[in-house]
Amino acid sequence: MTTYNASTVSDTAIASGKPITLQQGRALRDNPIAITEGASGAPQIVGKALDLFLGNFTFTDTEAGLSGLGSLDGMMVLVNSVNSGSSARNMQIRMSNDGGTTWGSWQNTGLSNGNGNGQGIMFIGLKSGLSMSVTDSASVTYISNGWVTLTVPSGGADAFQFRASGSLGGGNYYRAICLGIGTLS
Repeated sequence: MTTYNASTVSDTAIASGKPITLQQGRALRDNPIAITEGASGAPQIVGKALDLFLGNFTFTDTEAGLSGLGSLDGMMVLVNSVNSGSSARNMQIRMSNDGGTTWGSWQNTGLSNGNGNGQGIMFIGLKSGLSMSVTDSASVTYISNGWVTLTVPSGGADAFQFRASGSLGGGNYYRAICLGIGTLS
């Protein structure tokens, strides 16, 4: 890990007309790296400064998803379901490690909407396969199985797709907003 050095980059040390020393030049070069690595004493990156919005998806039994995730560790998924009158359907995911050229099998995420509407939040580990969901519903059957272990492709997933198992019927859908956890490198 790169060392953060604030003392050699003070306002007086790099004042107008003063030459930059070797120590100051190294600090100016290394400090941004140390900040991104979370080095001791370095300023912390504020979450809002990171652009981790992956996408907004609406899907039924037809898949919707995203590729180009790089080595992203996981994602938080905010879920809303509208299901009036059709049978309960599971929210499913499938993953790829080659940008979506080939896909793994469809897997249940642990979220299922009953005969009603509901909301939930879910974490999906794109490397570990761990998935955890928490739901909130108003007098409807919206089920969370808690921890689910998903099968992840070797090396982690760099693409995913969601769908509902079976047809939701007219006007019913899942909607998901996905936020990345980790880096897109």
